[in-house]
Amino acid sequence: MNLLRLFMPLLVFPVAALGGGSQRPEVLPQGIRLCDALESVLDGGKVPVVVTGIYEVGAEVQAFYDPAEPACATDIQPATWVEFAPGIEAPPALRTLLGQTGQALVTFRGELWGPGALGPDDRALPPLFASANRAGGRRYGHLSGFRTKLVVSEVVAVRAAPAGIGKRGLGDWAQPTPDIDLEVQEAEVPQYPDLAQRAGIAGTVVIEVTVVEGQVGATVVKSGDRLLAETAVANITTWRFKPRINGTFTTTFFYQLERRRAGSDHRAFVELRLPEWVRITAPSYGW
Repeated sequence: MNLLRLFMPLLVFPVAALGGGSQRPEVLPQGIRLCDALESVLDGGKVPVVVTGIYEVGAEVQAFYDPAEPACATDIQPATWVEFAPGIEAPPALRTLLGQTGQALVTFRGELWGPGALGPDDRALPPLFASANRAGGRRYGHLSGFRTKLVVSEVVAVRAAPAGIGKRGLGDWAQPTPDIDLEVQEAEVPQYPDLAQRAGIAGTVVIEVTVVEGQVGATVVKSGDRLLAETAVANITTWRFKPRINGTFTTTFFYQLERRRAGSDHRAFVELRLPEWVRITAPSYGW
C-alpha cells in the first residue's frame, strides 16, 4: 500500500492555508501514482497528471519523486525533472520551504512529457557525433539526467516534507549498476546433445555458476537430467566475462523437442539471454 497516499489528509494542506493561492478542499483529488504516470508516457508523448510527492531543488536538480515508491515495477527512472509552465510561479509557501530545506511535500497539476523524439541523422557528421546530436533532445534537466519532465500548471497543495526524507543529488537518479557485472563477452553456441535428442530426453537444467577473475571457476548442477546437464556444463565452461569479475549466480538451460513437418529445417533453434537462461529447441526424432 502507498503510505504517502494513505496519510495524505494528514500530510497535505491547501496552499491557501500556508499563505498563497486559492482555497482548496481539505481532501484532495487522489490523482495518479507517479510510477503509473511515468510508465504510461511514451516517447514524444505528453500526459496530463495530478501527482503528489517530494519536490526537491538544489544546485543540480529540480526533481519530483514519490518516497513511497523508490522503484517502479517497470525498469524506468522513478523521478522526473520539474519546470513551471510559462506564467506559473511557485507560491510563497513553497518558496519558503524550499529556501529552508530544499524540499517540500506537494501536489502538482501539470503535464508529464516523455522522452523527446529522436532527431534526424546528420550524415555530414561522423556517426558518434551525429548520434549524440540525435539524442540531445530526448532527455531533460542538468546534464540530461532525467527521462521525463513534469511541466507544472498548478501547485494544488504544499507542506513540509515528512521527517526522515533525505536530500538527493543528481547521481541518485542515475540507473543503478549491478553488484556484479555478469555480461558474457564470449561463449560457444550451445547444442542439443544428439543422444538425448534421439532418446527423446527433454527438460530443464538448473546450474549454479561461480566466476573467478572473469572465468568460470566452478559449476554445481542443482537439478535436471544428467545427460542434458553434462552438455550444459560443457557450454558454460566456455563463457568468458569481463576481467576481475567474481561472483556466483544461477543459470537455467531449457531443452525442448518438437515435431516438425517433413522437409523442414532439422537444426536446433537457440534462444538465450546470457547468463540468465538458454533455450534450445530441436526436432524430435521420428525415425
